[in-house]
Amino acid sequence: MNNPSWFDKLEQRIHELHENKIDRIGPNLEGVVDQPTPPHDPVNRPAHYTTGTIEVLDFIEDQQFGYLDGQVIKYVSRYRHKGKPLEDLQKAKFYLERLLRKESHE
Repeated sequence: MNNPSWFDKLEQRIHELHENKIDRIGPNLEGVVDQPTPPHDPVNRPAHYTTGTIEVLDFIEDQQFGYLDGQVIKYVSRYRHKGKPLEDLQKAKFYLERLLRKESHE
């Protein structure tokens, strides 16, 4: 069987979080879910990246995503929270298309 793609891993992780089947995400995020949310910090903890139980950057690093797939995840995860949903989805599409081109040439 092939190794799961980054998208499959993301989908599974989201499902696990939704079902509350795990209390930690990975070695870099141990205990994050149980910690109180710190106050809003527009540089270190922007609100549009911290709307869930984990910060998007922590998830991207924990899953060891590359630049292109990390950008896709970043823009898809924030498009409903930053105030420019169509722009963020277009950016996600831009990076996803580049990732698809890259993967099709490897």
